[in-house]
Amino acid sequence: MHIRMPLGSELGGLAELNTRWHVVLGGGPLGLAVVRRLVDQGRPVRLATRSTRPSIPGVETVNLDASDAGKLQKVCRDASILYFCASPPYGSPELLVPLVQGVTQGVTRAGCRLVYADNLYAYGRVSGPVREGLPHRPHGPKSRARAAAVDHVLEAHRLERIGADVVCGSDFYGPGVTFSLLGDRVLRPAIDGGTINLLGDVDVPHSYTYIEDFARAIVVVAGEAGSFGQIWHVPEAETLTTRGMVERIITATGGRASCRIAPKWLEAIMGVFSRPIRELRETAYQRNSPWIVGADRLLERFGFEPTPVDDAIAATVAWYRSQASGKALVERHG
Repeated sequence: MHIRMPLGSELGGLAELNTRWHVVLGGGPLGLAVVRRLVDQGRPVRLATRSTRPSIPGVETVNLDASDAGKLQKVCRDASILYFCASPPYGSPELLVPLVQGVTQGVTRAGCRLVYADNLYAYGRVSGPVREGLPHRPHGPKSRARAAAVDHVLEAHRLERIGADVVCGSDFYGPGVTFSLLGDRVLRPAIDGGTINLLGDVDVPHSYTYIEDFARAIVVVAGEAGSFGQIWHVPEAETLTTRGMVERIITATGGRASCRIAPKWLEAIMGVFSRPIRELRETAYQRNSPWIVGADRLLERFGFEPTPVDDAIAATVAWYRSQASGKALVERHG
């Protein structure tokens, strides 16, 4: 279903996209990637975050608890679109649904559209490719929260309270991404020539989403004058195994690092002492079985072309190296 919301005619809607504010909720890697893309397009951008307020030239920043619908309404009062790129603190999935409820209420009052960024937890275990249109089969706290949040967004669209779309990515990597399967735990030792510790079956196919493609997909979907009220998956250029991805990262960083695969018994012990590893148990099926994402909708409707994997890895490595150089400079002159 394609609903055209209060933006008026298609030409009027496109004009408002160019002149009214684009509000990005969330100052993490994805939110900032969306901000950069919108700024490059010359859009007026307002970044709303709960805590930190990064200083970005040409971007208005505000502090906001988005679960407060009244405050969100004020932030979106002159906006055409809200890009939901936020998430509750890691390990607190129970906070997601109240956050999404506050956001949908605020967007409804403000009269702007919503593009909601999500992962793929809501699907649960899937036999075969993870395609758009599959039913949600959550089986744990994180996946149940994700499913309930998406259902709430799409129900608000169905009832014509808001115009909304959901854009989903798999485990992502790229500039600014540190807390992920291909984040600090892989890139730092790869650059330093150390040992990379990996979990799960690293020899089954696993889709990884390049964060700049994720941001581009969000902006592409938002660029329509109306809303579709459906879920879109972010395409990837090719699906490798985790080992294949890490080997390409090692090659891109000079080939000095090595890999070590943690046995399942060690992973269980590590989970006792590490909450992040313990939290990974709920989605262990994604790492121990093939996890291949289908993304036909974006490919067919928009001709979306994902970034080649080696180009994405090169940009990621360059960002990590720039961070290491900056840190060394501060330490040297601090």
